Amino acid sequence: MSTESRRGIVEEIGLNQLPVDNWDGSVINGQFIPDTWRDGLDHLPYPQNVRDSFKKFRDSLLKIDLEKRENELYNVPFSKFTAGYAPEIKLWWDTYGPVELGCAG
Repeated sequence: MSTESRRGIVEEIGLNQLPVDNWDGSVINGQFIPDTWRDGLDHLPYPQNVRDSFKKFRDSLLKIDLEKRENELYNVPFSKFTAGYAPEIKLWWDTYGPVELGCAG
């Protein structure tokens, strides 16, 4: 579908699109957060303990040796990785997953 076609549909249904000019941006609670998983974590519209949980989650994922555990990780549900962290993290992935990965977090 062309950009013009999408724009026409968006205008027709009255959808107010937020500008997203960042490859790693997120819209959370109506607020655009650029560079979500880097500097954006400090600007998430959540209490500090939730932002800290996002950082711990990110850091724990970055420690995984993907090459060494590749075959094993194919059989692990992603919910195992989000367990024990703030529920907002699972919510973020449940929103991101269907759009980008074709599955829920």
